[in-house]
This record gives sequence, structure tokens and C-alpha cells, in this order.
Amino acid sequence: MQSLARSGAGDSGFGRGLRSLDPVMLLAAVLAHQGGWDEILLVLVPIVVVAWLLWLAKRRVSRAAATEAPASPPAGPDSTPRGDD
Repeated sequence: MQSLARSGAGDSGFGRGLRSLDPVMLLAAVLAHQGGWDEILLVLVPIVVVAWLLWLAKRRVSRAAATEAPASPPAGPDSTPRGDD
């Protein structure tokens, strides 16, 4: 029985395990027990990125349209006076 206790075979390794954990595994363990905030971020971050990209694209289109728009609208067939009244 003493040899079992000395060899550490019956030890759960709880105290020793934290010192020998890989940092990536430790980060994964911490993120796995955060009460759901990380899952919320997994949903919200892509939504925010897509919304920002749509806003950026809309801003670029509106700026491009503003620079290409003429100062006055072109005279169309409705704006020219007719002489057959």
C-alpha cells in the first residue's frame, strides 16, 4: 500500500496537472467554462463584421455616386418645351 502512495499511482494529479498543462489547452479549458459569453461572441462578432462591411460598401457606393452625379439633371424629353400647343 505504501508503494502505491509513493509512486503517485493513486494520485489524481489535480495539483500537478496545472503546472504541466499546455497553454493552448489551458486557454481552451478556461473558455469552455465561462458561462456562455464566449458563445455569444462567436455569434456576435461575425454579425458585427458583416454589418460593418455592408456599411462600408454602402458608404463607398454613395461617395462614388456623389462624385459622378452631374450638377444639374440632363434635359430630357419632358423638360423641353413643345411648340405644337
